Amino acid sequence: MILGALEEGHAITYLAKDKNVFDTNFLFAEEAAERLSDVKKIYTTNSRIEAIELLDKYNVDYIIVSHKVKEDYQIKNLYFRDEDCLNKVYRGEVEIYKNNCLIRVLAT
Repeated sequence: MILGALEEGHAITYLAKDKNVFDTNFLFAEEAAERLSDVKKIYTTNSRIEAIELLDKYNVDYIIVSHKVKEDYQIKNLYFRDEDCLNKVYRGEVEIYKNNCLIRVLAT
């Protein structure tokens, strides 16, 4: 699953030959408002744990940070990113990150 800007969803699906978290058709899906809110949180949160939980919720493998994403969410980059969690696999006009984030549950 790939996370990108709403308006870029159809192009992501076509070019990547993979599903995306949302595109303009998602507006007809159940829980559309929740999904929209969750995506905004992923792109804007400072909390690594919150971001990882949401990435896991939607089974996100790749995150695209395009000019449109930066504009829509008023960000310069992902605030929760770190090398252990996200690997930058492409850098150009867009940045693409591979999600390697894990939540480790410690036994008590």
